Amino acid sequence: MSHIDRELYEACKDGDVNEVSRLLPLLSAGGADVVVGSQALRGAVIFGRDDVVGLLLEAGAANPEAKDAVGWTALHLAAINGKTAAARLLVEAGADLEARDGRGQTAFHLAVANGWDDVARLLARDGADVDARDDVGETALHLAAAGGGTGMVRLLLGMGATMDEQDREGQTAIHLAARKGRREVIKSLLDRGADVNARSHRNGEAAIHLAAASGKLEIVGLLAEMGADVDAQTDRAETAAHLAARNGHAGTIRLLKEKWGANLEAKDCQGATAAHLAAAGGKAEALGMLLESGANREARNCKGQTVLHGAAASGCADVVRMLLESGANAGARDDAGETVLHGAAASGCADVVRMLLEAGAGANPAARDGKGQTPADLALTRGFGEAARMIKEVRERF
Repeated sequence: MSHIDRELYEACKDGDVNEVSRLLPLLSAGGADVVVGSQALRGAVIFGRDDVVGLLLEAGAANPEAKDAVGWTALHLAAINGKTAAARLLVEAGADLEARDGRGQTAFHLAVANGWDDVARLLARDGADVDARDDVGETALHLAAAGGGTGMVRLLLGMGATMDEQDREGQTAIHLAARKGRREVIKSLLDRGADVNARSHRNGEAAIHLAAASGKLEIVGLLAEMGADVDAQTDRAETAAHLAARNGHAGTIRLLKEKWGANLEAKDCQGATAAHLAAAGGKAEALGMLLESGANREARNCKGQTVLHGAAASGCADVVRMLLESGANAGARDDAGETVLHGAAASGCADVVRMLLEAGAGANPAARDGKGQTPADLALTRGFGEAARMIKEVRERF
């Protein structure tokens, strides 16, 4: 950067109109192209030097479409920084309202994402596309909904923004608001008629699935109250209860069952119920809530495995203890002939093996699976010597 370039940038940053006027002819005489002026324009916009912005544009010393390293034009910068007057000058000078930055976002996207109502109004009034999509398919409404700006969401809806526009994964504004827990945004969207049961392309999730998976109890309740299908299934056939169980959200499970009558026996694409997922994931509190709510502890998945099979195979001692105390069948066999003890032995969890052996009834250490293997055989095959030793000691007493 030459000394003139540097002086011009500093004068623009400081808002020194007289100095800028003095330097512009020198810049031209020096043979510098409009790049320097464009850099100075972006600086003037950022620092809110509207007189300098107007001077540079009027003199033709800057290209308003020039972009910085991340693809931002002067109008993008005005939108990001809430510089309404600068944005107006740029628009009047013919700045491209639909210019895209490196993420495919327009100035309107950025004004909305940063909460600048006045800039958003100005751009929309002058013809900005309020439903423009960025590189991931998100509109300004997606950004406002995720950011929790209820006022901005209402402003966009008043501008005619499409409520159920989907991003690249098929998510609508309600999906993003649910994921982030934006209650008032969701209410505003639903009051205007947004589809509470809209599904994403990626995995068929509705907003209630996202809220349940993240344990956002209030949001789950609001969505159900506004008509969400509490038993809706994703592409993997998972319900909100499945997702709450997988992630250990006991309160969400209680709400879904007690207030909205959710089906706790629904099965996913592998035949697992919510109880299977809670048990296999070691989510003791969630499993306790499921059992308290009447979930079937002997439900079978596509492999014929019970809830206790999954807990034992995952080495979840607390969950195994809970299930045994509730009366779960320790001798249940799956479709491959494996007992619960087979699963525990194969996982090498000595605590679970000990617990099952001490439970006695049903945990037969001599039982053979469909391949003729005993639990001790499986433990030895996988190098779990302690588990194998305990099983053999008990087996010798049979």
